[in-house]
Amino acid sequence: THNILQWNCRGFRANYEELGLLVQKYNPKVICLQETFLPLNSSFTLKNYTAYHDTSTSIFIHNTVHHTPISLNTPLSVTAVRVTLHKVITICSVYLPPKQQLQLSDLDTLVSQLPSPQLLLGDFNGANQLWGSASNNSRGDLIENFITNNNLCLFNDKSPTFLHSGHGTFSLIDFSISDPSLFLDFEWSVEDATFLSF
Repeated sequence: THNILQWNCRGFRANYEELGLLVQKYNPKVICLQETFLPLNSSFTLKNYTAYHDTSTSIFIHNTVHHTPISLNTPLSVTAVRVTLHKVITICSVYLPPKQQLQLSDLDTLVSQLPSPQLLLGDFNGANQLWGSASNNSRGDLIENFITNNNLCLFNDKSPTFLHSGHGTFSLIDFSISDPSLFLDFEWSVEDATFLSF
């Protein structure tokens, strides 16, 4: 079993202890974090993991997993690593801030740089009835077009992935997107306690 943990942690240092408990519980081979609030050249890591950071995203690879970081030319906040699990795959941690001006070409160019097959895991901040939102917004429509145009698959099963602590409302803004060849290789679920997906 190769667990992959995905979480918009809203601060790596602020949630370090909770992350440690999740690592104990699931023993993930790969951890994808968004909104880490770490400096670009950060040396923060977890015991037994090798870490790669971008401005708002991080990927932690267990030291037993063979891997190679991927350099990307993109305006998006992403981190990508090629890993050997049950097969060789590319994993990309993605954070798209809600107010960022996003073009479909940005996402298309990103996926064209990722060796296939790939998993894109992250906080996309888009609403669409396709994945269980009450209504669509323009970001959600753009992401739907991206998934369709690139023949990708969405793991999300309409379970909420985020609880807004101020309003007490749920939303579905974190996605797990895959190459079709990987779709049957993984099971997807949401951790009830903290609303993180893996």
